[in-house]
Amino acid sequence: MIMTESKEELILWRKKILKALGRSGAIITELIPEVEFLIGPQPAIETLNPKEAQNRFLMAFSNFLKIFAEKEHPLVLFLDDLQWADLSSLKLINHLCSDTGLNYVLLVGAYRSNEVNEEHPLSTTIKEIADEGICVENIVLSSFNKKETVEFIKGALCCSKENASLISDRLYSETYGIPLFLGQLLISLYENNILIFSAENSCWQLKEESIQGIQIPDGIAELMLEKMKNLNKGTRDVLMLASCIGSGFDLDTISTVCEKTQIEVENLLLPAVMEGFIYQPSSYNNNGTERYEFFHDVVRQAAYSLLSPEEKKRIHVKVGRLILQNTRQEEIENKLLPILEHINRGLDLIEDPEERLKLAEYNLVSGRKAKASAAYDSAKNCFSAGIELLPHDSWNSHYLLTYNLYLELVQCEYLIGDVSKTEELFEVIIRNTKTEIERADVYSLKMILYAGGGKYDEAVEIGISTLGNFGINIPKNPGLYSNAKELLLYKWYMRNKTIKDLINLPEMKDPVQKKIAQLYISLILSACTSHPDLYSYCIIKIGNHGLKYGNTEMTSIGFIGYAITEGSVLGNYSAGYELGEVAIEHAERFGKSYTKCVVYFTMGALIQHWLRHGKEGIQYLQNAIKYALEAGDVLIAGYSYSVILENKFIIGTILDEVKRQAQICKSYARRMKHENLGANTFVYERHIRNLANPELDAASVGIDDSDEQHIIKLSKGDN
Repeated sequence: MIMTESKEELILWRKKILKALGRSGAIITELIPEVEFLIGPQPAIETLNPKEAQNRFLMAFSNFLKIFAEKEHPLVLFLDDLQWADLSSLKLINHLCSDTGLNYVLLVGAYRSNEVNEEHPLSTTIKEIADEGICVENIVLSSFNKKETVEFIKGALCCSKENASLISDRLYSETYGIPLFLGQLLISLYENNILIFSAENSCWQLKEESIQGIQIPDGIAELMLEKMKNLNKGTRDVLMLASCIGSGFDLDTISTVCEKTQIEVENLLLPAVMEGFIYQPSSYNNNGTERYEFFHDVVRQAAYSLLSPEEKKRIHVKVGRLILQNTRQEEIENKLLPILEHINRGLDLIEDPEERLKLAEYNLVSGRKAKASAAYDSAKNCFSAGIELLPHDSWNSHYLLTYNLYLELVQCEYLIGDVSKTEELFEVIIRNTKTEIERADVYSLKMILYAGGGKYDEAVEIGISTLGNFGINIPKNPGLYSNAKELLLYKWYMRNKTIKDLINLPEMKDPVQKKIAQLYISLILSACTSHPDLYSYCIIKIGNHGLKYGNTEMTSIGFIGYAITEGSVLGNYSAGYELGEVAIEHAERFGKSYTKCVVYFTMGALIQHWLRHGKEGIQYLQNAIKYALEAGDVLIAGYSYSVILENKFIIGTILDEVKRQAQICKSYARRMKHENLGANTFVYERHIRNLANPELDAASVGIDDSDEQHIIKLSKGDN
């Protein structure tokens, strides 16, 4: 609808979308390609670690919805068949519902209760949302009771209540009061001349002698199957092929699959339309051809069940191949997922080695697109299919493709939660990698995944061991001697340099040294919350590495470490402040979003106030938030929000403004499950309440026992 608005309105929408998404626009255009028509091509997004990439996607999608959900035009989202939703989709739903900044949205979900028990992931998600204090209303669409069945029949047949009761008495026990089953059974009985209109009695009647002998199907699926068998073979065959395409299909695609003209297929589909198996919605497909939809999923399943397992595989492969052949080269990437959903169902039918390799490459591309959208189950299926398509000696004959497929699959398995499969895949990859640099990539990934899952000790052990493979000995618990040694090295490297010279160091060229720098960063990320001494040591270490071998995008983190050391350790605050400024300049010139968010946060929270007024640090922290959100770094963003709140309180900002900042912090903490920020904000809210309420006496000011227990729960993540 937006694309039909005036040019001026389109410009406004474009500005709103670009402002909301920032540098994350490509996330949405990958997911919804049509958005690119409105906002234009978007710059490629940075490659992030899996957990941060997931956070970035969730925040970008939430920000995208906020554009359309406003008081003037609320947004209603309807999600059907949630009983089949994968874990990634449920996580997105949970995130959207928990986002207190996402207002004027009504999320309506439908699912089949008979397929969802208390242990089902959907049930768990609904409970988690309700536990957050979010209003969840359950509307149970029960089957008809006997009275409602009578009313339904009375309305359907335009007959008297007495007549409807007679028919209901016979059909209620057979249909269990299921509306769809009841309606279709009435039609079936009419078509079989069992339900007839008696002109003599002016009412509908059941032929008792006929209904006694008829076998009423056990359910709606069996009923639809029996009705479908009455269609002519040509129509039935087309419906069977169409059921492999999906719940809907267009005339162009089904004609191609059937290898018939569109007119021939239209004629074959007409009886199915007349019998109510399929219908034509008012909309057309993107290519302008007529579109058909199955009346209900049970109809599609009935048609699908008429095919043998081998026939299903053969047809799916045929459908996928035909769609692929009829897709323009420049459009293939955007259509790969639905194409491969067909072809991957029959991989054993594909024998040509060249086709198998090409499909393996397509699965790698499609899987990466799904993974970038946090659809880890779909991505996993693509990567697994890609590996299945490879020849037995692929680690030798097609090493890079094999390596990439396995490396992507192991990330998905970890994020889905299959720990044993993750370990198994890591062993396969490490056993088959050819160089120390590639093994370092695998170990670096393993470190990040372990740290993201709270296995900090294991992550640190892997990092220390991997750096040891390059001849670098890192103490797990560095003491005074180790730190003094690195500090002396820093002073030695700086002996003929000014602080400003750091920005113009030559670029690091040696691939081995660049890999070592990346390992330092992975180790820093793994140690930051669990091994503070190792964290501080490695930050100086990466700075020294940059001074010795040249600049990389990560060197600015070392420079900000120098800044802390000069000020907090050596007492040289002027030099520390200047190093902080150089670190920011370096990060802006060379760094990625993660590097920038760390440097800006450190400058705003720990350095800036050495020489400047505290209010000037707020801008650094706001920049840290911006880059942290781009990098999917929930923790740094949360800490930045927290320090802004503290700064505003300490420098004497008016309480109303401090209160607004506390609300912002609380909203983010709740949305991103940031327990430390939540606990800190709670304390400041109590302080603000005490200061803003002159009627409180001295005995009432402070935090009572219940407040204290609440803070402890928040800090532990128990709430």
